[in-house]
Amino acid sequence: MRRLVTVVTVAVLAAACGAGAGELAPNASPNASEGAAGDGLPAAAGSGGWVEEVRVEAAGLTDGALLAWCGDLTEAVVDESLFGDSPVYVGNEQPVEEVLEWAGQQPGYADIRVDREHNGWIVVSFTTGVEARRADLAELFPGVGVTAVEAARSSAELQLIHDRMSEQLEGAGVMELIGGSVSYADTVLGVVVFEVGYLTAGVWAAASEVLTDQPVCIGGGDPATRPDDSPQVTEGDGWRLLTEQDETGHPYRTGIATSAAQYAELWDAVGLTGERPFVDFEAEVVVWFGAVHGSSCNQLRLRGVVVDDTTVHAQIDEVSGSTVCTSDAIPHAFLVAVPRDRLPADGFTIQLDADGPPLGATDERTVVTVDLTGPGVEADPGDIKVGAPDQRQAYARNGDIIETGYATPFGLYVHCGATVLGDLNGVLWIVRDPADLGGGIDPVPPAWRDLEDEDQTIVVEVLIAEGDPPTLTATANGVSVVYVPGQDPNGGCD
Repeated sequence: MRRLVTVVTVAVLAAACGAGAGELAPNASPNASEGAAGDGLPAAAGSGGWVEEVRVEAAGLTDGALLAWCGDLTEAVVDESLFGDSPVYVGNEQPVEEVLEWAGQQPGYADIRVDREHNGWIVVSFTTGVEARRADLAELFPGVGVTAVEAARSSAELQLIHDRMSEQLEGAGVMELIGGSVSYADTVLGVVVFEVGYLTAGVWAAASEVLTDQPVCIGGGDPATRPDDSPQVTEGDGWRLLTEQDETGHPYRTGIATSAAQYAELWDAVGLTGERPFVDFEAEVVVWFGAVHGSSCNQLRLRGVVVDDTTVHAQIDEVSGSTVCTSDAIPHAFLVAVPRDRLPADGFTIQLDADGPPLGATDERTVVTVDLTGPGVEADPGDIKVGAPDQRQAYARNGDIIETGYATPFGLYVHCGATVLGDLNGVLWIVRDPADLGGGIDPVPPAWRDLEDEDQTIVVEVLIAEGDPPTLTATANGVSVVYVPGQDPNGGCD
C-alpha cells in the first residue's frame, strides 16, 4: 500500500538444449531437468519451496510443457571492460536523447538504457554488428560514457510477441482467470516477461497451454502470501469505521477531530460526502487516515488501528492480488472513531503505518501534544501540529536514488566513521579531504557527533552536484564535508 517502486533487472536465460542464447526451446524450462518420472515436464533445479510445489501441481493440469518461471533467470555476466572509471553520471545529465537519435537509425537497434551500476553510463543494445556500433559510439561521442551490448531480440520483435501473447491470453479467457497482471519486454534477455500477482497452479497451467513455444516467462508471488481479501469490516478492537471513500482527500496525510465543530471542519477539509455518522466526543475522538494506492492496486482494507505508547497508526492491506503497482498516488480516506481511554496520556503521533512516512511525505504525521484521555477534552489549534517530521524516519538511505541539485536528508551510518558516506545514485561517495573529519579512529566531524542516535546514525543534508567529477556535500550542525566518487579505502565496514 505504501511505497510504489519500479525495479529494472537485466538478466540472461540459461539456454536450453538446442536453443540459441536468450531463446526458449520448445517444451523446455531454464535451469531445468527432465521430470523424475520421465514425462518430459520441466522440474526446477534450483527453485525449491513454494515454486516447485506449484510447478508440480501445474504440471498435472496441462498436457504440454510449462512456461519457464522468470525466477529461474540468472544474472548477466557483465563485461567490465566495456565501462570506464569516468565519466561518472549522478543524475540525468547523460546525453541519452542525442545517442538515441543516432542509434535508432542503425541496423539491429534494440533499445537504450542507463546502467546505474556502472557510473550511470548509457548502454545501447543491438542485435547485430555490436562491435562496429561500439566503435561508432566511441568516435561519434568522445568523452561520453556510452557502450554497446548484444541483444537477443529487438524491441520491435518483442512488441509483436507481446501483442500476440496478449491477444491469445485474452481469447482463451486466461486474463479473466488471472485478474491483474503486467508484462514487458526484456531485450537483453530476448523474452516477454509475464508477471501475475500470485502464481497459482491453475494460472501457470492455463498460460502454458496458450503460450507454449513462445519466448515468454511467467512470474508471480506465492499464493499463500496473498492478503485476506474479505470485505471491509466496520469495527475492530479499539476502533469503529465511520466512513471510507476512494479518490477522496489527500495521499500520505492524517488528521484528528476532538469536538463536533472540529469533526465538521475535518469532514469538509478531506472532501468527504454524505451525512456524518454520529460520534460521542465525550468518549471518542475522530482520526483520519489519508491512505494511498496506485490505480492498478486499488482495493484497500483497514484491518486495524494500533495504539502504543507514542503513536496511533493504521493497519491497511492492499488485496487486489497484483504485486506490481502503478506509481500514481490516489488518495483513499478512512475515518475512524477511537475511544479516548485507548489513547496515550502524554500526547501521540498519528501516522499511516508503523514505519512512518516515506521520504518527502512529511505532512503525513499529525502530532498531538495534549492529553485527550479525559471526557470531552477539546484540543486547541496549538495542540495539533500537522507535518511534524521524524528525522529518524524521513530520510534517504544507502542505495537510494535522489534528485540532484536539491538538499535531501540522508541517514549516515557512522559505525566506522564518516570516511565513506555510502551509495547514492549508484555511486559510492568517499570523503574528498580526510582532514575535514577531524582525524582519529572512525573519524566523524565533532559537530556531527551530538546528532548520533542509538542506531549510530546521523541525519545529514546531502546535495549532489553534477560535474567532472561530481560532488556530494553533506551538512549537519552548520558543518559541511565534501565527498567524491571513489573506492572504499577500508574494504568495507564490519
